[in-house]
Amino acid sequence: MFALFRKLSSSIYRKVILVFLTVLIPIFSITIYINLFGSNYIKKQISNSMLSEVEFYAKGFESEIGRIKIQQWQLLQDEDLNKLGIASDMMAPFERIQAMKRVSTRLRTIKNSSDYIENQGVYINGLKKTISTEEGVRDIPNSESAFLETYLKSNESEMFYKYKEELYLVIFLPENHGSELALSKYAAYVQLSESKIREILSQLETSYNAYALIINSSKGWTISTGANRNIEENIIRYLQNNTGNRKGLVGKEKIDNRNYLVVCYNMEFFNMDLYLYVAEDNVIGPLRLYNYLFAALIAVSLIIIVTFSFLLNGMIHKPLINLVNAFKMLEAENLNLVSYHKKNDEFEYLYKGFNNMVERLKKSLNQVFQQKIAAQQAELKQLQSQINPHFLYNSFFHIYLMCKNGNYDNVAQFSQKLSSYFQFITRSGVDEVPFHMELKHARNYTDIQTIRFGKRIRVEYGEIPEESRNIKVPKLTLQPLIENAYVHGLKNTVKDGIICIDVSFRNNILTVSVEDNGEGLEDHQLEELQRKLNHTDAQVEKTGIFNVNKRIRLKFGDDSGLKVSRGRFGGLKVEAIIIYKGVENSVSSFDSR
Repeated sequence: MFALFRKLSSSIYRKVILVFLTVLIPIFSITIYINLFGSNYIKKQISNSMLSEVEFYAKGFESEIGRIKIQQWQLLQDEDLNKLGIASDMMAPFERIQAMKRVSTRLRTIKNSSDYIENQGVYINGLKKTISTEEGVRDIPNSESAFLETYLKSNESEMFYKYKEELYLVIFLPENHGSELALSKYAAYVQLSESKIREILSQLETSYNAYALIINSSKGWTISTGANRNIEENIIRYLQNNTGNRKGLVGKEKIDNRNYLVVCYNMEFFNMDLYLYVAEDNVIGPLRLYNYLFAALIAVSLIIIVTFSFLLNGMIHKPLINLVNAFKMLEAENLNLVSYHKKNDEFEYLYKGFNNMVERLKKSLNQVFQQKIAAQQAELKQLQSQINPHFLYNSFFHIYLMCKNGNYDNVAQFSQKLSSYFQFITRSGVDEVPFHMELKHARNYTDIQTIRFGKRIRVEYGEIPEESRNIKVPKLTLQPLIENAYVHGLKNTVKDGIICIDVSFRNNILTVSVEDNGEGLEDHQLEELQRKLNHTDAQVEKTGIFNVNKRIRLKFGDDSGLKVSRGRFGGLKVEAIIIYKGVENSVSSFDSR
């Protein structure tokens, strides 16, 4: 973080802007915090109010259903109902009729005690009848007994049961008869008034311009006003994704690209949840005016910052950055520049001083450059002239031996190869030659060495890329690398010696590798050799591969040069890498005579 701040403050222009922002950012931050805090506080208060009202309605519903359930248990203890359920056969007809009337009266009393009861009834197994406030006394089977039988066959453990879009509360005393669950004596049931429940939900919806429903989490049935089926489906999906204790839950849900606040109260004993969905826009809508005012404040502040930055840029930053760019161009050795400043201020003096300095520097560097070019050309000539002359002495001695032994055919071939070899070396003062000429000279050299060493050393040339034939390379680049393999790599080899020469040219990079299978090369020797090649300024040796390495680097830069490694045969592998980056490599003219 400190490094980033230091980087941002490295410019005077940025420093001024940072100081300006340092003053404004705390003000903005405090304002944003106050705005967000107030908005969240209001949201929290509204959410708490919603939760309180949902809890009020839910607890009222729980209390009323609990009272109805107590009445049902009390009803099961009714003396007349017990007689009808247990000893109806022992009762006189008149007595049974009177008992059924009293039971009907009590059922009506229970129904009238609560607006949530649509129908109150009992099922009397021994009497084979149902008694209800809506249907009166009826023989079974009938529609009411059918719903009870369906309920029992489903092995429901909950008291609430949804049957043909009607909600029932059932209390009974079961016993087992074979494989079926039947009613042992009698049962009490209540058809709850869904219209009354919807009325309560409608009151909640009206209070908050929201959507409310009751859902049974285990069976998935719902009671709602039916205002929006899409929201109802999303509430069910929300419930499936939020299992566990949901009592007092306040959350968020996105439906049809609109955010809703969700309030839930779990009626755990009845296994039901009361949900209230309120569009977030309805809650925070009044706060938008403040948000708009705050956005306007930010916009005006940004306009001030941009205007200030623009003026500062024209007065200070632009002249300063132009001067800095001029210095950067000067660092890149571009002296063909003149800087102008049209305003009469301090920068005009700086620009004039810079232009005078560039003119004086241009004259001085021109003199130094001419001296450097002259010295570099002299060094190239010196390095090129240092190609080891002992090869000439050895060749003449070998001609002497072949003549003495009467091997005149090889003397003729040897002399012709040697003539071509020295013709290439001594011909004209050209420093660079086409690569195919350099390769031809290297083949002359290996042919001479093959005559000298016979079958002791074999030379293999890889395929030569056609596009590399006419590119220019420093003269006598390849032959010293091959000579190094003969003199050092294979000096102790008495048979089966191999020298492999491979060439590749890709992406304007020429790579020539010379590899031998000589023995005795230690890893530390290889590392020391590479170290010397990497530090051409400190090396003492001026012949062989060091000569080639320095000439390549003088011409093509430090990214070019020689690289040594252990080859695939175990001996030394030398790679000459020439990178033609911004260097003219085409052959304009060359005397090939």
